[in-house]
Amino acid sequence: MEAVLKSPGFDVACQGNRAIRWAARTNNCRIVQLLLKDARVDPTDHENYAIRSASFFGRVRVVNLLLDDSRVDPSVENNVCIREAAANGHINIVKSLLDHPKVDPTDGIQDNQSLCLAADNGHSRIVEVLLDDPRVSPIPLSLFLACKRGLVSIVKRLLADPRLDPTNIDGTYSLDVAVGHGFVGVVEVLLNDGRVIPSGTVLLNAALKGYSKILVLLLADDRIDPAHGDNHALELASHKGHIEAVATLLADPRVASGDIRSSICANSHAEIVGLLFKAFNKQTDAVC
Repeated sequence: MEAVLKSPGFDVACQGNRAIRWAARTNNCRIVQLLLKDARVDPTDHENYAIRSASFFGRVRVVNLLLDDSRVDPSVENNVCIREAAANGHINIVKSLLDHPKVDPTDGIQDNQSLCLAADNGHSRIVEVLLDDPRVSPIPLSLFLACKRGLVSIVKRLLADPRLDPTNIDGTYSLDVAVGHGFVGVVEVLLNDGRVIPSGTVLLNAALKGYSKILVLLLADDRIDPAHGDNHALELASHKGHIEAVATLLADPRVASGDIRSSICANSHAEIVGLLFKAFNKQTDAVC
C-alpha cells in the first residue's frame, strides 16, 4: 500500500476518498493510519462516513484513530455515531465518543436517544455507562422500551435513578406493556416501586392472556380491585379458557364473593364451568 501511495499516477482521494472510507468500514487499521498521514486524504468525505461506519460496525481501533484527527467530526448528523454504537452494543466506542468534546450523547430524533436505543436493544452495560454521564437523563421512554423487551436488569437500573419519573405517560404504560408481554420479573420490579401506578386495564390484560403468575402479583397490590366491572377479569379469563387464571382469581375472596353468573353464562369450558359453579354454590350456601 505504501508503494501505491507513492505512485505519481495514483489519486488516493479518488471516488470521494473511497480508500479511507472502505478501510475504516472493514477495520483495516494499518491502511487507515497510512491514509491519515497523507495530506491528500480527507477523512470527513461523505459526511464523515469513515467514522460513522466504523462506529456502526464496532471498529474500536479505527474509531480511536479517527478521533485523534482534528478534521473528523463525530457529532455529524445529530451525533449519529454514538447512537449507532449504543444501539449495536459497542461499549468501548461509546466510551471513546463520550470523552470527545464535540459529542452530545443526548442528541437525536428525541432526547437521550442513545440511552433509549441501548435500553431497547438490551445493552445493560452501555445503559450504565450512559447514565454515569451527567448529561444523560433517564427519560420514561427508556423505561418503557426496557419493559417492552422484558429486560429486568435495565428496568432496575433506570428505576434506581432518582431523575426518572415513572409517573409520566410512558412510565405508566411501562407496566401495561410488561403485563401484556407476560414479563413476570419486570412486573414484579415495577409493582415494588411505589411510584408506578397500575392502570385500570392491567388486571384485565393479564386475565385475558391467562398470565396466572402475573395475576398473583397484581392481586397482592391493594391498589387493584379484581372484582371491578362485575368481575370482568374473571369473565375474560373464563371465556378464553384459562383454567389456572380462573382458579387464581377465584382464590381471591373479593372475586369469589362477586358476580360469577355472567362468567358461567359466557363459558363453554367444562372444567372452568365446574370451578365457577363451585364458587357460586359457596355464595349460595353463605346466604342460606
